[in-house]
Amino acid sequence: MRGPGTIRVRVMALAAAISSASPKAAEAVQQMGLLDLMVKEVDSGIDVLTQLNALELLAELASTANGADFIAAGNICGRLANIISAEDMDPLVRASALAVAGRLLSSTDSRPSSISQSQTQLVVWAIDTFLERLNNRKANGERIDESEEAAALDALGQIGLNEHGAEVLLMRPSPAARHVFQAAWRPYTGGRQLAAVHALASIMGAERSGPSGPLLSKAAEDCISDLLYSSVAEAPGSPTPGDAVWLALQQSPEMRIAVYRLLTVMIARPWGLSEFCLHDKLVDYVTDPRTETTKTGTSKTKLEQRSCR
Repeated sequence: MRGPGTIRVRVMALAAAISSASPKAAEAVQQMGLLDLMVKEVDSGIDVLTQLNALELLAELASTANGADFIAAGNICGRLANIISAEDMDPLVRASALAVAGRLLSSTDSRPSSISQSQTQLVVWAIDTFLERLNNRKANGERIDESEEAAALDALGQIGLNEHGAEVLLMRPSPAARHVFQAAWRPYTGGRQLAAVHALASIMGAERSGPSGPLLSKAAEDCISDLLYSSVAEAPGSPTPGDAVWLALQQSPEMRIAVYRLLTVMIARPWGLSEFCLHDKLVDYVTDPRTETTKTGTSKTKLEQRSCR
């Protein structure tokens, strides 16, 4: 479709609204070629504003079951991977692509994913590549865009919400989840540590409610414990997981909410419960009803209930 960008955006918005209504509506929109229009705008890169609008519409579609199926049919994962991993990509476009990827791959029990494992692995590879490049730049003393790193960590957390995504993130020999573990214990500006702790809680199963609860396969669980202990050992002033969690709890209310989410799934594992019980300050703080009298206390109450079982 040719014409001014505003007209194309309105057509895409209408297509997105229709396709999310029902499977039949999504199929009709696809047959009309409107999905191809969105994909072309994502690929073009000529008009950045229109490209951003197309990605935003795809992100909205990815949040619904019908929309996710609609996107999957367009082989969008490869295109998202190209945008995320490209070295010279506009930061806003990359951030939008990360948002689409996170929503598209963050299936739940009520909204199963239509994305194959190979497609998931492709997107995870792209995020891993991008974060590794940022790490290399930091090691060379270069300044980086902290919001981009936070967006990538958040996307990994969304992918790890479900068992399938978490297993992919924890695949050895170079699990992409290592970036989340490493960032979780280092105080940063720009929201990187907050995004990492929330992502870590998601990967470890804060929202999973299947037969195994937050737990994954033995290989994935071994990877979680290995990554946690190794990342804590490298963090300043955190010789044990309990120390690392305690230091994180000394920060803002938003960070404490993230830490409570993480602790809830840590103590669901024998080694995590042991580390929790070995840290007297942590136990006293969590079990003291006088702490957290604000809304932050809601998350703490859930943790108290789990730790006292």
